[in-house]
Amino acid sequence: MTETTWNRMKFSDKDIVNLDDWIPEGEYNPHKVRPFLISGIYGVCAVVFADCESDALDIAVDGDKLKGYRVSDEDMAEKNEEEREGLAYLGNYGDPYNINDLVIVDLPNPHYSKKPLKMYWDKIIQVSFCSAFNSKFVEEQRSD
Repeated sequence: MTETTWNRMKFSDKDIVNLDDWIPEGEYNPHKVRPFLISGIYGVCAVVFADCESDALDIAVDGDKLKGYRVSDEDMAEKNEEEREGLAYLGNYGDPYNINDLVIVDLPNPHYSKKPLKMYWDKIIQVSFCSAFNSKFVEEQRSD
């Protein structure tokens, strides 16, 4: 499993929700799908590929990456109308989530990395996002 760091936030392949939706830089991408890193008070929750922050949150919820931020039915019953307005209703089911502590970072989008390919052309996406990210952007951060 490959691991990388962006602005002191560590993530790995296991944090990526929808890797099949990755469109590397330089490829046809009319909807501007790009990687988003979603983190909370305990660290990185997810990395998702979406065209906007709202879709990124929905994808993370549907990928079971924000379970700790879901508001339970019992807690919802205790909330007044004003408190309910501060919640986000996310995912395919529109469940309530308290996302006030979440930070969403629009990550730079790397090209495919040539280092980890090893002739597994059908597996190129599964093995290369974190490696591509490491080879393109982590080195740039160190030189800043």
